[in-house]
Amino acid sequence: MPFIKDWLPESCCLIALGFVAGSESAQAVRFLEFDSKIFFFFLLPPIILEAAYDLNDKAFVNNLGTIILYAVVGTVLNIFIIGGGLILCGWLGFFGTFGIHALDTLIFASLIAAVDPVAVLAIFKEVGVNKVLYFMVFGESLLNGKIIF
Repeated sequence: MPFIKDWLPESCCLIALGFVAGSESAQAVRFLEFDSKIFFFFLLPPIILEAAYDLNDKAFVNNLGTIILYAVVGTVLNIFIIGGGLILCGWLGFFGTFGIHALDTLIFASLIAAVDPVAVLAIFKEVGVNKVLYFMVFGESLLNGKIIF
């Protein structure tokens, strides 16, 4: 439906579709269930190959130092800022009686810091931003998940 595409991004439509499909009865969407083997053997390789196909550009190689700096130093800095902020909030009593261990906050911070910016890259591609900026964000997200996990 092209008229919806003018008002909502494709990712929002997919979220709404997932919400509708998820709210149906369990038997109606039973065919959508799959295990991790199906994901790792059939869905993940085409995603990785498509990403590798997009990397056939000098902008990625020329900015590899900056991309690694973003992926390593930026992610570690984010982990300690977010984790430290959560530890400070717990120490100041913002969580009430709910006690959070410092290691748990750092694990949560590592999950938050390593989220891939898929939506940002989709918008960048749609808008047509500078190729160097696109490959910096793309390369950081590519290396970020590999380093943290």
